[in-house]
Amino acid sequence: MLANSAQRGAQTCARSTSRFTNRPFARATTVLSIAALAALGACSPGTAGDDTHPGGTNHTQGEGQTASPDGAALVVTDAWAKAVQMDAEHPMTGVFMKLSNPTDEPLTVASAASSAAKMVELHETVADENGSTIMQKVEGGFTIAPGADRVLEPGGEHVMLMGMTQDLIAGDEVEVVLTLADGTEIRVTAAVRDFAGAKEEYSHEETSEH
Repeated sequence: MLANSAQRGAQTCARSTSRFTNRPFARATTVLSIAALAALGACSPGTAGDDTHPGGTNHTQGEGQTASPDGAALVVTDAWAKAVQMDAEHPMTGVFMKLSNPTDEPLTVASAASSAAKMVELHETVADENGSTIMQKVEGGFTIAPGADRVLEPGGEHVMLMGMTQDLIAGDEVEVVLTLADGTEIRVTAAVRDFAGAKEEYSHEETSEH
């Protein structure tokens, strides 16, 4: 009888000892598992470069843009205009410049405007059937190829101011607004110079209109 009681007491003690010993181990195992999961999460490739992160997305889109909203993608340099008087026989003049496209997409100057003239057009200079040099409106505007330049110069392509509303005196400046095909406007300040060359004439059709 005493022997059986002693045996049951020993078994109960052993079970208690086993439960006491296993509990810390279980807690330690749980803590280790949580730490391991956290470490794996921190090292996950999707977390470090998550495309849904606002900063990352905006930065990537910004790098992919070929033209900024303010028109900075089209670079305009060396802008100048020929001096002219309002009371001249032909109160018109040309504005010249260098257009540069540093982007990987074509850019097109579709039209131009200026408060210095009643009418502004994009013109080219060509030879007629008689060999005379005449100016005419460019259809489709000035397109600048990716990574290329397009120079507007006397005797060639230019921005034409017609029906002057003010004198352009050498040393003055005149503002011209270029509008790209996407609607972006670029304000260009051109220096006024005396220039006696490039005495082109209008085509007969345009002379009758103006």
